[in-house]
Amino acid sequence: MNYLLDTNVFIILIEESFDRLSQTQREVISNSESIFWLSESSLYEIAIKVRLEKSDFSHINISTIEDDRQRLNIRLLKPKVVHYLNIPEVPKVYLSPSKLHADPFDLLIISQALIEDLPILSTDRYFPDYEGLRVIT
Repeated sequence: MNYLLDTNVFIILIEESFDRLSQTQREVISNSESIFWLSESSLYEIAIKVRLEKSDFSHINISTIEDDRQRLNIRLLKPKVVHYLNIPEVPKVYLSPSKLHADPFDLLIISQALIEDLPILSTDRYFPDYEGLRVIT
């Protein structure tokens, strides 16, 4: 089965910090029949956050990120025009009564998962709230 990896799960795989994944996620990861995809948006997100010196990304070696993806046999999902045009149609999820979840990287990844009908592996607590999104938690 095909799965889309959220950026956070891709980083977990690179770091081999599998204890941050649920049992279900570890089973999917270890299944030899699983095929994993990474949105090109995730590479952009990582590069931007490394540049901004975000603490969660400070330890990432950006120069090896593409080698890591290939080593882990993760396919690259390039955004298509339809993925971008679908972003306004992505269901709205609120972080609080007045604050909409609007992370642009997440919205593109969610749009891709919805359009391509891919379940997504994520540790993001808001992803399961997106109607129609199949999240492996």
